[in-house]
Amino acid sequence: MSDQSGSVALALINATGATAAYVGEVNTMTLWVVNQTGAEIVVEPGTLENPPPSGGAFGITLSFDAFYTTASDQGLLSITADGWEAEYFADDDWPAWVLMATEEQKWESGQALSFTVAGFAPTQPVGTYYLGVGLYNLPGVAAQPYSIMVSLENQPSAQGKELDEALLLSVDVDTVQITKDPDEQVTNAYQLTLSNRSTTTSVVSPATDLSGVKLTLSFDYADAPGYYALTTTDLAGQIQVSIADDPYGMWNTPRLVDGPAWEITPKSSNTVFLGTGQMGSVTFGISNVVTQLMPGTALLYLQCTG
Repeated sequence: MSDQSGSVALALINATGATAAYVGEVNTMTLWVVNQTGAEIVVEPGTLENPPPSGGAFGITLSFDAFYTTASDQGLLSITADGWEAEYFADDDWPAWVLMATEEQKWESGQALSFTVAGFAPTQPVGTYYLGVGLYNLPGVAAQPYSIMVSLENQPSAQGKELDEALLLSVDVDTVQITKDPDEQVTNAYQLTLSNRSTTTSVVSPATDLSGVKLTLSFDYADAPGYYALTTTDLAGQIQVSIADDPYGMWNTPRLVDGPAWEITPKSSNTVFLGTGQMGSVTFGISNVVTQLMPGTALLYLQCTG
C-alpha cells in the first residue's frame, strides 16, 4: 500500500505492480516518489549524510530493517537511479539508506522519481511490514516520516490458479475483544473454515500428489498502537491453532513455526486437497487470542504453496 499523505505519494512495487515481495526469493522492486506539491521542484546535488543536514539539498532516507530478522542485512541491498547515488549508513542509532542527487534535476509536479531496489531478500515470515521513509529539505514541506506498507508473501504457485477463486475462507466471529486490565485477560477464540467453492468437483484432480502442498496461517504483530496487528509478538506466543473439524481426517495438526505462524499440510491420504460434500471443507480452531492494542482492523493471512 502506498503512502499518499502530504505533498508526495510513495510506493514500493514488484514487477507486476503489486506492493508485495516474496519470501525465500531475491526480489527486485521499484520505489516511486511522486511530486504532488502542484509545483516544479529543482533538486540540487548534495553530499550523502545520515540524516541529510537541515537546510541542505533534498535527500531521502530508507529503513528496510522491519523486513529482516537481522536489521543489518538491509545493507546488502542495491539502490540505483540515474542521476542519484545511494549509501547505507550502519549507524547504531538509526541505520538507513540515504539517497541524494548527483546533478541538478527538475522534478515536475505529478512526476515520479523511480529507484530500483535490487537484492531484496526479506527474512521475516509472511505478513505485512513497513518501509520507513524520510524526506528531508523538500521545498515548502516540513520534514516528516512516511511509511509504505508492503506484504511479504509466498511465491505464487506455478499452476497459476488464484486461491480465492477456488476456495472460500470464512471465520465465525469477526471481532476481537480487547483486554483493558492485564490482570484480567480477555481471551478470544475463532473457527476458521476453508471450503471448496465447487459442489461438483474437487479442488484438484483425484490421485494428485500433494506432498509439496503447505498452508501458512499468520497474523500481523506489533507494539502499540499496532495498526493492522492482531496483538503483540509476546502475546502471540500463547495463541493455539488446531484442527476443529475434519470429518475424514485429511489434514495434519498445524505446526508452529517462527513468526509465530502455523504450517498446515494435507495427510498422505489426501489426494484432492478439498473434495465435495463432507470432504469439501476443513475448520481450524484459533484460541487463546489476547490483545491490548487499540481498536482497528487486524489482518489474517492464509497462503498456499505447492
